[in-house]
Amino acid sequence: MIKFRDYALAFLGKPYIWGGNGSIGFDCSGFVVECLQAFGVLPNGDWTSQGLLERFSRLGYAKVRKTEIKGLEVCFWGKERATHCSIALDDKFMIEAGGGNSRSTSVSNSNGIVRIRPLTYRTDFITAYRVPVR
Repeated sequence: MIKFRDYALAFLGKPYIWGGNGSIGFDCSGFVVECLQAFGVLPNGDWTSQGLLERFSRLGYAKVRKTEIKGLEVCFWGKERATHCSIALDDKFMIEAGGGNSRSTSVSNSNGIVRIRPLTYRTDFITAYRVPVR
């Protein structure tokens, strides 16, 4: 049986496509949603980073600070609102669909990919939630 972490890692190198749901590529929330839906955590639907944050809060998932991350938490980034999300692999690294923007609508005009970055790469951490997957 495939584990959540391994499922997410299988997408490394997939292109960043704004609004992408995986057929060609992913945006950040599309990537996180694909991984969570594959493990039965989210109902079908289109989810933004902010929408995911609000849903996890309503469901009462354990909210954790950056210093409490152990791995497999969904991390949220932004200023006043969540504008990016990723999955923590452990207490040091995250996997994310990133490097693109709203103009990244095809493989030919996107430099972004699903990639691994240090959790310290971004400085606009909002919060993280532990979701019931393993």
